Amino acid sequence: MTQSEPIQGVGSRYELYKLDARARGTIKQMWPTIAPHLEKAVDDILEAAAKLPHVSTIIVQHRKLIKKLEISHLEALLSGDLDTHYFESCRKTVEQEATLGIDARFRSTAGNYVFRAALHALARKHKFSRANLVENAELVSQVIAFDVANAMSLHREAAEMRAHKRRHAIDEAIADFAGAIGEVLEAIKDASSSLTTTGETIREVADDTLNRMAVASSAAAETSQRVKMTGEATEELSRSIRHIGHEADQGLQMAKAAVGDTEHTQRAILSLNTNRRAHRLDRRHHFHDRIADQSSGAQRDDRGGARRRRW
Repeated sequence: MTQSEPIQGVGSRYELYKLDARARGTIKQMWPTIAPHLEKAVDDILEAAAKLPHVSTIIVQHRKLIKKLEISHLEALLSGDLDTHYFESCRKTVEQEATLGIDARFRSTAGNYVFRAALHALARKHKFSRANLVENAELVSQVIAFDVANAMSLHREAAEMRAHKRRHAIDEAIADFAGAIGEVLEAIKDASSSLTTTGETIREVADDTLNRMAVASSAAAETSQRVKMTGEATEELSRSIRHIGHEADQGLQMAKAAVGDTEHTQRAILSLNTNRRAHRLDRRHHFHDRIADQSSGAQRDDRGGARRRRW
């Protein structure tokens, strides 16, 4: 669909708002009267919209662009024949508004301000012709309502198109996700088989380990029993060693006592031998003394005999 193609349902709207060729021609003739007041009307629209919470930020940030769009579109609406140029302008304006985040409510608000500006301009022109004022006012209101209806239709189409694109993107994402999930599932299946094999191997290793642990536990119990028996034997040996040590101490004490007795006996024997030698020496000296005494006595007898002989 091109930008200049008729908007869907536009034919029925021509009839609904009574915008036949004559009415559209009359509106085109009113454009020079309304045009000088259009810029101020758009400024008033933007001032009012800047106070609305849902669009205030957009209006402040993109005021120049929005003003240019609205003036261009209102000129296409009020100065032409509501044909291909209007259709193209309407589509382009709606696309820009949708891109900025503005919906059909803004067009409705803008139409109200434009209608009031047109009324003031027409009132000054037809201040002496109330019938012409009413007729022109009705036509302006009809064309503004026609534009609002077209804008709402295009905004709905744009929303549906965005939703369709979104659904398409989601469907593609789901398809890609499904493919990826299929690959993941295959990988999980392969991994599961591998894990099953690994699990069996681990179970066999675990069983073997349990058997070895049982053997080790039995050996440990036997070793513990042997250690206990060894401990008891060691304790008994220790007691025997202590008893032997005690007996050895007693034997040592007895040996020491025997040594003491031996030393005493030896001293006694030595003393006895000494006494015996001394006694023998005394006897020898006494014997010698006796012999000496006898010899001395004999000599005295011999000298006495000699003296007697001399006498």
